[in-house]
Amino acid sequence: MPTVDELLRHPLTRGLTLVAGPWDARSATSVVIVDAIADLARASEGAVALLTPSASSVALGYQLDVALATAGTQRLAALAVYGAATTSVTAIRLADRTRVALLTIDASVDLTELAFGLARQIRADPGGVLNRSLDAVRAIAAAEADGTEAVLEAAAATVGSTFVLRPAPGAAVSVPVVSDGRADGFVCAERDDHAALIGAHLVAGAIGRIRTVAIKAARRPAQARADALSLVLTAPDSRLASAVERARDVGIRLDGDLAVAHIDLASEPDRDLVTRRAIDDELDDLVLAAASDASGSAPRGPSAWHRARVDDSLLLICEDPSADVAAAARRVLLAARDAFPQATFFCGVGGFQHAAPGLRESASQAATAAAAARGWGRPGVPVHVDDVGLPPLLVDWLGSRSAQESMTRLLSPFAELDATRAETTVRTLQVYLDERGSLSRAGERLHLHKNAVAYRMKRIREQLVGVDLDDPDRRLELQLACRAWLLSRAAA
Repeated sequence: MPTVDELLRHPLTRGLTLVAGPWDARSATSVVIVDAIADLARASEGAVALLTPSASSVALGYQLDVALATAGTQRLAALAVYGAATTSVTAIRLADRTRVALLTIDASVDLTELAFGLARQIRADPGGVLNRSLDAVRAIAAAEADGTEAVLEAAAATVGSTFVLRPAPGAAVSVPVVSDGRADGFVCAERDDHAALIGAHLVAGAIGRIRTVAIKAARRPAQARADALSLVLTAPDSRLASAVERARDVGIRLDGDLAVAHIDLASEPDRDLVTRRAIDDELDDLVLAAASDASGSAPRGPSAWHRARVDDSLLLICEDPSADVAAAARRVLLAARDAFPQATFFCGVGGFQHAAPGLRESASQAATAAAAARGWGRPGVPVHVDDVGLPPLLVDWLGSRSAQESMTRLLSPFAELDATRAETTVRTLQVYLDERGSLSRAGERLHLHKNAVAYRMKRIREQLVGVDLDDPDRRLELQLACRAWLLSRAAA
């Protein structure tokens, strides 16, 4: 903190004169305006007390001696009085004995401007800022083990400013708290000075560490269950029994009916690895809470739901056959959309199957349904395996980029048709190919005379310029493209 002499050397303090007492006895820590001599008894140690003109008018003779004695008892740095730069011998001796600098204020000086100027000097003092900051470092480090409230109190005691936690910036000094890599509120300081800013950063760092430790501690049991379930889902058949025993060790009994929801975060060109990992971590945190929301159908509470990860996919596992897994998955997807509005998710839901082998089968079904959701272009919507109606191999192909590119390229001649004509054309071509070019069998399926089918196919061949429908490879390629096109329209 600066001494009185250092304060007096600043241009902002012109009009202040030292008339008695030491200039370097105590550091100035604050400024207070005093409207009555009796109020000096409430001033804090190290304060520079500025008497108002009305209070200064009575601070003469004996009253000035009383004011100096009170200032000495309170260990003030200085007492400033409006008036001429003259005083009594008694006052000079009292100022020396009490170690209080006695100052006079020129009548032309505005008291408010003087107070603000002195306060800015005190706050900006490099030595004082450094000392307060070092004290704060030590105090906050010692308090961190006792929690957030202890940290806030330690910072306030050493920095001289109140610190509060708020969900949004609410003061000139507002520093974000980062817990486990995510924003988690703000530390706001009452004072706006360098020491308070440094203190706010120290407090925010300490609270972030406290919360991160708590988050990781709370996450450990769920992570242990997730790891065990991931092992059950990926272990070779020869090691499935030991994987089931490990799951039992962490509290998961795989002897009932279970179902799986499979959630994929779609890859995006501008999504870097760090952002992807942050999304994965937050999804892991919100998935069980969203699935077990009291407003949904999860009557057995959080214990009925588990999460796991296989490759880069998040799996939501339910062991309550009465639960609506698709509804739970929908809540998870809504929560994910709120947390990451720019991200794209695809979701598939498997059926309830029995015990560990059934869990693996449900996971396979859910992956198939998720691939169908991707192929149909249905982000953010859970697709149940019962709605797919296709072999898994075909669904996997349908969800690939090559399927979309092939479908667009091969069926581009029909792009100019209206929706009804396009569907009629593609369906006719698909049935014709499915029936291996038989006009009569295709007619039966389409409820048309074979001549009508022949007429349609003549028009289709004319549109498919350069495509040899007698080539087996081209026929298969077109057949799959038609199937993918019709499925995508049916799912829309």
